[in-house]
Amino acid sequence: MGDQQSLSAFQNAAHESTTDSSDDVDSPSSTNPQPAHGSRTKRGEPLEDLYEDIRSTATMFPEVLLRSQTTVPLKPPSGGFITNGLPERIPALPASVGNWKLVVKSKEAIIYAADGKAYDERWGSGGAIHRVRMNLNNRGINSDGQFHRSSESLVGFTNGQQIRNASANDTGPMLNVPGHSVKDNKGDFSCLHGTEHKSEDIYNAVVDLLLHLHVTPTPLANYVPLEPNTNWELTKLAPRTVVWKAPAPEQLSKDQLRLTLTSGRVVLSAYDESDSHLDRIRSAVPTFCEETESIVTATEKRTNIPATSAGCLLVRDALKRNPRRILQESALSERDDSNKN
Repeated sequence: MGDQQSLSAFQNAAHESTTDSSDDVDSPSSTNPQPAHGSRTKRGEPLEDLYEDIRSTATMFPEVLLRSQTTVPLKPPSGGFITNGLPERIPALPASVGNWKLVVKSKEAIIYAADGKAYDERWGSGGAIHRVRMNLNNRGINSDGQFHRSSESLVGFTNGQQIRNASANDTGPMLNVPGHSVKDNKGDFSCLHGTEHKSEDIYNAVVDLLLHLHVTPTPLANYVPLEPNTNWELTKLAPRTVVWKAPAPEQLSKDQLRLTLTSGRVVLSAYDESDSHLDRIRSAVPTFCEETESIVTATEKRTNIPATSAGCLLVRDALKRNPRRILQESALSERDDSNKN
């Protein structure tokens, strides 16, 4: 599970200079998601002003996070850029940001996508596609006159590799991706995550979209330890969520510990298999270095993170420790005692 391989679905995407006057997306029948067509060059000048504004907006994040290995550097990517068919005020878009690839640039939406591994202890290994989109039309959720950033995940196990290599360049939902079937395949699911950010004008919407991609590493399998040698066991890997579990130390009244990373938080919990969601005991994840502590916010029941890249740093640090050490440093034992009384 833990090999650090490139995204298979995008390995063959060309990065050379190309020219295509078409503003349309690639054919949905394509077997591999290819970057959106348009004028492309490796020189980054059209992106310089845009990235100056991205860096200005990024001051909301701690500097240590922006310098970390889990954040794509805030400079024009080396994979080229696209200029044709873009909205007014947008001089260019990067063809890629880290492992994110631009797959749609139409009058309906701008969409970046990535594929990766999936895993579930019940269903085994699988594949996933994750897309982040900015809607450009004035319909549906965009009818309020603002520009909405949202995301969408599709995960499958029976045909995981087929799903990873499926086309992701249609503006519609990905429910009909070949090989994926919620009805017939155990464990397959698709999730529309809804509006995650709104901007009042299109330029700021693009700045927000690109900054989000820079601080949202993908696939997560490349950024967190899937097989830590500290008695933690991977139980779930999805585009926005990773879960590890371990037997709980004897001082806890519960049987299992769980460490969960999602896009907005990291949670340490203790539970019995028969527990309902409400019966689980939760605590913030302890930090073990000043740099990590400076980029997260601990609350009573969880650790809030400013971006997925921060969560990756936190769990990488935590998973170097065995479950007993994590328990000793956290407030989980106290919460367990309080729960008994």
